[in-house]
Amino acid sequence: MDWTVEALSVLVTGVLFMGIVVAGLTPLVSLNPASYVAFGAAGVVFVGAAFALARVQAVNYPPLMWALPILPLLVIGVLFRDAVAARRGSSQPEHATAIARPDDERPLAAPVEAPASALEPNRGGDGSAREIALSDSATENELALIAINNPELHTELARNPRTPASVLYWLAQQGDTEVAQALRERSMASAVA
Repeated sequence: MDWTVEALSVLVTGVLFMGIVVAGLTPLVSLNPASYVAFGAAGVVFVGAAFALARVQAVNYPPLMWALPILPLLVIGVLFRDAVAARRGSSQPEHATAIARPDDERPLAAPVEAPASALEPNRGGDGSAREIALSDSATENELALIAINNPELHTELARNPRTPASVLYWLAQQGDTEVAQALRERSMASAVA
């Protein structure tokens, strides 16, 4: 066997593809079944080709064959980026502010048990949830927290001009007819203005 740089490059590419399959077995990386098959097949093909190339003497290899490992390295980079993003996302506790971010595509999660003092935000006046739901100075996070923890105030939230679009969308998904009517009135008023 004559292990040239090109044959070693093909071998490394195959080993990296096999490494992706092994990494998919860990909880850090999630692969779908098609990815397991594709990466596993690529690993077997490249390792087999490396051994075949090592046995053949005097082969004219295509230029830049040594660059083959870049392919699995790119896949590894994407998987690493996704794993880091998932880890960051899981380290942040799920709470009511998740629906206050319009750029967040994740569906609203069930609220986490919060202490009684956190269920009603405390701002000027008597600080009641109803007062905040009607307030034109309430923050998006306060309105989102009220939406999660005070279903009796959904209609007031639907009428509040400060309620963010993501909370309004979530309210519309709840199926409350009074909320739906308030949202229709709100959209008609904004169309007229």
